[in-house]
Amino acid sequence: MIKAVIFDFDGTLVESEEMHCISLSNSIKQLKGLDITPRQIGLLAGMTYKEKIKHLIKGIKEDEAEKIARHAYDSYLSKYSKEIKLRDKAGGFVKFLHQKGLKIGLYSPNKKQYLKDVLARFDILKYFDVVIGREDVKKPKPDPEGYLIAAERLNVKPEECLVFEDTPTGFASAKAAGMKVIVLENPYLNKPEYPGALKIIKGYDEATIL
Repeated sequence: MIKAVIFDFDGTLVESEEMHCISLSNSIKQLKGLDITPRQIGLLAGMTYKEKIKHLIKGIKEDEAEKIARHAYDSYLSKYSKEIKLRDKAGGFVKFLHQKGLKIGLYSPNKKQYLKDVLARFDILKYFDVVIGREDVKKPKPDPEGYLIAAERLNVKPEECLVFEDTPTGFASAKAAGMKVIVLENPYLNKPEYPGALKIIKGYDEATIL
């Protein structure tokens, strides 16, 4: 029986992927002089900024990748984050879950205060019982740590949780935590595989709970 629903954030709850890609593309250009398009970065959806940088710039040093990642994320927060919007019908679906009496959580590698600020901007923070951000975890996705922490704080078992994700990395994280997963299609990714997903949907108008 499903007692809690946990959402990923970027690409799943909000349409922010493009802004992240633009920000990282600009930072790589500014700090390294390399032209890497937002589309190229989008194909790596689900990775952290630093993981994307290390994948795209072979042989880059750890500290340099970290510097670019910080620059890009700070730029995203200051220049681009206000442009994001909720994924279509996401707000209504969250409200529906709340009305059904389900516990609701969020897990994302973003800063927790930023996550709360965005949810508050769209007037849905009040529906979330738990928000897990980067400060709460030591191991990022695909490690299951964040989802397990969310379940613990929601006071439910992992198998009682339904997760909404949009990337193979996030999907692997939730599955490793022992949770059920519904995948929202990500327009950047090229035929990703989600073995064991309950369902793959185009949008929240197709979303269901068990």
